[in-house]
Amino acid sequence: MPFIIVATDFSVVADNALTYACDFALAQNIDVTLIHTYSIPVTLGDLSIPVPAEDFRADADVRMTNLITELHQRYPQITFKSAIIYGNIVDAITAFTGEGEPPLLVIAGNSYSHDNPAWLDSTLIDAFRMLRYPILAIPPEAHFEQIRKIGFVYDNELGGSEQALQQLTALSVAMRVELHVHNNQTPPDKGELPIEINNGARGLLNSANPLYHYTYEDNTDATILDFVARYHIDWLVVMPRRHSFLESLFHKSHTKSLVNTGLIPILALHETEV
Repeated sequence: MPFIIVATDFSVVADNALTYACDFALAQNIDVTLIHTYSIPVTLGDLSIPVPAEDFRADADVRMTNLITELHQRYPQITFKSAIIYGNIVDAITAFTGEGEPPLLVIAGNSYSHDNPAWLDSTLIDAFRMLRYPILAIPPEAHFEQIRKIGFVYDNELGGSEQALQQLTALSVAMRVELHVHNNQTPPDKGELPIEINNGARGLLNSANPLYHYTYEDNTDATILDFVARYHIDWLVVMPRRHSFLESLFHKSHTKSLVNTGLIPILALHETEV
């Protein structure tokens, strides 16, 4: 049975992401596994290291049991599983899944607020870059609606992105959504022809029947915001590992309009080293 993993720290932001995930799972007829990780910071001089503590584990057990009971009542159609693991979320999910069936998605909340305009904290950025499964970050006030269109921001560099493109194709087909691919290029010099998406990428995406959109502007970030609005994109897909695109997108003031008004989840796909 297909399933998704939902990372939770029992916070308000995580609870909202969990509600989004459960509504998505209900629409897709898939199971849900909750994972909570814990560690205790201990300061030794200038060094801070995590150490286990049974009290924290016991508290997490109680909170997870109560949460699962509540979810069974709210979503009786969904099969829920849970795990509480010491350590960081990337290592925990990797260890939990092992060599078994991969999750369709990993879903997590983000920590955006007016006091924290950077939106993504370092833990989520690390997960975006390192986790080998697609990971979906849910804005703190987003509510699930039927997913009709996924927008993919692609830099047209195939090397190292093959796995991510395969994941995107499989996800688009499984969800029966419309896939839109956005590529921005610097304006061509007079007499030069625009560059098409390379045939290797087209071949990997072909099963999803994508629609390709090109822009030729110096301001890439502005073209992404326009792309999301123009085509009514429900999820925005990025590949964050090889370059600084993620930081440039989420650490600029204009991006707050995307988070606040668009309330659009961001899906990160794993790339391999080249």
